[in-house]
Order: sequence, then structure tokens, then C-alpha cells
Amino acid sequence: MPPADRSPRPFSPHVLDSLAAELTHLVSGAELQEVLQQDPSFFRFVLVRQQGVSSLVVCLEPTCPGAFLEDSLPRKARRVTDPGLNALAGAELQSISSTGTGLSVRFKKADDKVSYVLYLSFETRGPLLTVFRLHPDDPARENAELIASFPNRSQSRPAPLALDLPQDRPQAQGTPPGFRVCYTAKPPGPATPVSVVASSEPCPEGTSARHHDTANQAVRDFVYHGLHRLRYETLKASLEKTLRKRLKKVKRRLQNIQNDLAEATQADQFRQFGDLLLAHATQNKRGLTQIKLPAFDGTGFVTVQLDPTKTLVENAQEYYRKARKLEGKRRVAEKRLEESIAEQKELERLLTDVAEARSVKELRALATKAGIDLAEAETSTSGARPRRSARQTRQPFLHFVSADGLEILAGRSAEDNAKLTFQVAKEHDFWFHAAGTAGSHVIVRNPRRLEKCPPRTAEQAAALAAYLSKNRNSSNVLVHFTQKRYLKKQKGGPPGAVIMKAFQSMFAKPALPTSDSQGENSGVPG
Repeated sequence: MPPADRSPRPFSPHVLDSLAAELTHLVSGAELQEVLQQDPSFFRFVLVRQQGVSSLVVCLEPTCPGAFLEDSLPRKARRVTDPGLNALAGAELQSISSTGTGLSVRFKKADDKVSYVLYLSFETRGPLLTVFRLHPDDPARENAELIASFPNRSQSRPAPLALDLPQDRPQAQGTPPGFRVCYTAKPPGPATPVSVVASSEPCPEGTSARHHDTANQAVRDFVYHGLHRLRYETLKASLEKTLRKRLKKVKRRLQNIQNDLAEATQADQFRQFGDLLLAHATQNKRGLTQIKLPAFDGTGFVTVQLDPTKTLVENAQEYYRKARKLEGKRRVAEKRLEESIAEQKELERLLTDVAEARSVKELRALATKAGIDLAEAETSTSGARPRRSARQTRQPFLHFVSADGLEILAGRSAEDNAKLTFQVAKEHDFWFHAAGTAGSHVIVRNPRRLEKCPPRTAEQAAALAAYLSKNRNSSNVLVHFTQKRYLKKQKGGPPGAVIMKAFQSMFAKPALPTSDSQGENSGVPG
């Protein structure tokens, strides 16, 4: 019988109970707008509530799983293509409960009698995200339908499917006074988070702890620092693999150079043969395969191999030609030897520096120094950046979050502009566009139906509209803005052409929304 898995669970039951209660308080009643995927193991459930737009972030990375709330959206993320997750769009989040090993998130659509349960399991055997559709005439959940699973562990199972679903735990009574993220040191790199516990609970032996006031903060710290450690290990392994491959190649080159130098030692002998043959050119005749001639130093005789089709002079010239060729080869080999030895020492020094690097920043600097392209080696979350597949559709809009927490969308083309303004935008959403020039339509989502766009958000949206126009290089750009309800399509006009029935104007300096409004570790590129 194999030994039992004694590795600690990432979250204690007290942490999950408190996290479920905290998240329910924050996002209960919010509408799920869409599900974004930044990575095969990193999801964002975009929730619209009165306070603005938030993300329920779900990480399924085995080394640092977790779920937490974040008031930000990534600039670059793709909408999931899984129909099961997309079925949740437009549903209202009713509650979040702890299951002892994860979380249970309940959704319900106003125009649909069925409800949905999103189960997040953070067990040590591997995190799991599953979505079930529950029917009102099945209170015992005997015919719950599994409609989504990540990673997909049920490809061979039929659906609908009767499953033994995890049971929700009663809500925690009271909240522990704070939480701790337990870390284990792994020099020389960053510390590795191993678990999150309540302040009243001990951390595993041999670990240090960092205190947080809320469970959401603690889990967020656990996930992001775990991803940072994973990024460090992935980047380090990629660098070491590339450098070792280069070093192996240099060593093969050095061996070839040594062989060339050994061969080039015959140059002096060939030149001596040529001199001897010319010195005895009086015997210049063909048909000889070899000739024995007295050495110049008088120590004996030297046997010289000959081409019988050539005279002694012609054989001498052939030996001179071979000598010149080998002498040139030796000069090149000596230069390459010096360069290759220097390259070998540099690669060995870089390998040592990589082994001793303490952070991702240091590893990136070493990669730059070594001239290594890390575009495919680095990731925002897991170790492998997903490649765009043929099934992944192009994302038509740019996503941002304003300083006031409002979602900002911008079209990428004229067709995208038309779709954004007349299909995606709601009547009370705010619309921005650079005046008198071609550019992107910029929409500020307005779920609270504000009469006026908040000043900071308006400044950012106007700056974005100016930046995404042909006047990007101007110092000041005039931008028109209004609400979508005051727009109509220009009859017979090109895609994206609009007529404004009422609008206001402001000047803006072209700029993208700053990363300060996106939130730390929100997925916005630096």
C-alpha cells in the first residue's frame, strides 16, 4: 500500500470558512459579466456590482491554488471558449460557502429556473474547478449535470451525470483575528508560500509567517507569491537549459578546433618536403611514387611520397599548396580557440550567476546579458505560456479599469467599434472618441447608471481615445463624449460611423490608463 499523502493542505478550514463569508459579503448579488482566461490555470470571473467591476480570481496552479477577490481587470485576457463556463454569464452570484477543502459558489439566472454551482477544490492531489447545473425538481442533486471541468478529468464520463457532490459547510461563526501566510525559505530564490492559517493556528515547522487582516488578503498573497516563486523556478530552469545547451555546443567546437590544430602541425613537414624536392629538381621526372632524399641537417634520409603523374617540381608545388592551406587553417583555429575558450568561461560564469540569482529581476538581467529571448520561457502564472490555437478567436476589444473601478473597453478596428457601440454598450454607458479624426470608440461601462462620468475616469477614457486615434502624437487632442443613448448609426456610412444627438468635449493628452489604476499583479504588462 502506498504511503498516505501527508503534505499540508494549502488552507485550513478556518481560512476557507472566513474567506467564504468575506467574499459572500462583498459580492453577493453581483452579476457575472464574463469569464476571462489569462492562462490554462488562471481564470477571472468578472463581476459587476454597485461599487464597480471586480474579479473573482481563481488559480488552479498545483503549487499555489486559491480564489480571491480583486478590484481590477487585466488589460490582456481572452474570453473562455468553454460553453459550460460561458453558461454562467448573466447569472447573479447568490452565495459562497466553504466545503472544507475548497469553495462552493452558487449562481442563478433571473429568467432561468435552473441554478449553477461552481466548485473549487484546493486538495493536495491537485486543484479542480467544476461547474454543475442543478434543476429545481432535483433537490437531492442526484441528477446534477456536470457542464465544465478544469483540468478536464471526466472526458470519458457521460453527462448528465449523477455525482456525489461536495457538501457545503455551515457558515463560520465569528472571524478569526487575522491570518498568516506560512513561508518556507529556499535560498537563493524567493521564499515559497506553503499554506494559509488563522492567527490562532500554528504554521508548519520550519516556516516563517506574514500577517494579514483578512482571509482574502492572505489568499491573494499566497497565490501571487506562489506564482512569483514558480516564475522564478521556470525562468531559472529555462536559462540553465539554454546555457548548458550552448556550453555543450562550445565544447564540441573546441574539440573540433583541437583536431584542426593537430592536423595543422603537418604544415611544417609539407613545406620541408617541398624544399627538398626543389633542391633535387635535377631529377625532375614523372612516374615515381616516392623518393628518398638526404635531410638538410645531415642526420639521414627523408622519404617523400609523390604523385607519379607529376614531376618533382609539380609535387613540390603541391606540398607548398597544402602547407599554405594548413597554415591558414591553423591561424583561423588559433583565433577561434581563443574566442571559444573565452565564450566557455563566460557561459560557465553565467551558469554560476544563474544558480546564485535571488530574484526574477536578476534572472531577467542575466538573460539579457546572455542574449537569450525569454518571450516563450516567461509566464504570468504557470510555467508554459499557452499558444494561440485556431479555435481561439481574436479578441475585438481592449480591456482596462479606471481609477474609479469602472470597466473601460476600446475597439481595435472599425468593425469592432461598430460592434462595441451598438451591440455591447448599454444605453447609459459613456462613449468617447477623438474629434475630427479616425480612432477607436471607447466605452466606459456604467452599471450604476450615473448621470455623469466620474472626472478621473473621464480623463482616463478621453486620454485613451486620444491615444488610440491618428492624433496620438499630438500634445493635446479634442475628444467628444456622450452617453450611448445619444448616438445613432450614420445611414449608409462606413462601419463605426455615428451621429451624436448631444455631446460634450474636453482636451486630453494621449495616454494609456496608468498601471496604478489596474492594481498590483492584475495582469497588466509593465
